[in-house]
Amino acid sequence: MFHYSKLIICYLILGIEPIVRADVEIKPETNNHPASYRPWSLEFQQVNPEHLHGINAVKLAKMSLADPLLKYAYMDVFMRNVGRLENLEPEQALVLKDMRRRGEAVTPMLLKLAMENQETIYEVALLDRIDQVGTINLDPYLEYARNLLRERTQTMSASLAEWTSGLLSRHGSKEDVELLERVIEERPYVARGVSESLKVLKERLDSPKQTSRPMLRDRPPAGGATTDGAVSGAKNPSVVNSSGKTSTMPWIAWVLYSILLIGMCWLLFKKKIKQK
Repeated sequence: MFHYSKLIICYLILGIEPIVRADVEIKPETNNHPASYRPWSLEFQQVNPEHLHGINAVKLAKMSLADPLLKYAYMDVFMRNVGRLENLEPEQALVLKDMRRRGEAVTPMLLKLAMENQETIYEVALLDRIDQVGTINLDPYLEYARNLLRERTQTMSASLAEWTSGLLSRHGSKEDVELLERVIEERPYVARGVSESLKVLKERLDSPKQTSRPMLRDRPPAGGATTDGAVSGAKNPSVVNSSGKTSTMPWIAWVLYSILLIGMCWLLFKKKIKQK
């Protein structure tokens, strides 16, 4: 009985020990940024991706931006590959071409989808690759990224913070330096990815702007700069010649006129002699 009581006491001690350790152990921040992404909005849970098989440019052009299937197709383009929008399947390549054709018109729809599907792989992929479309003004997406970092500092995942700050590192301004520094200070969990973006942003802003080299036709001649009059005279030699001719023209006219007058007088004089 005594040994049994001692065994029970040992089990109780062993059972209490983890609880005591849990009270004093400092755990890493993991509660508000799960590794998995959030589920899609209800609109896209009902879309059948198989309806995109065999789609062509004509069908895409006829589809409205409010069509859930077209929205899904656009989202799928951004999520298709990691990094670059390359090596797309024929259907996705056509969708990307349609997106580029519509240009600015797709921005409200794409950003609305991001708001409705926060913390999903689409929101991450959109901010990571939107600057690869090429026919869209990036200002609304940059503002979306800034608001995300300001308003979701404590809840955004590390991957979302990294790709969001990456967009600002490539296209942001000096004001974004302070924003990224504040995010790093307030949220150490995302510091690694954001710090790299901050480094790239500073290097881009500090690098001197490249000036285009003048073309050969814009360079002055080797002998030095020439005046406008000399250039115009070289291009139009007829102007100089015509001015010279104009200055001597009155003398030539008088000589010709005198010769003609003398000739007429000589003919009249000769004619009178013959008549006598």
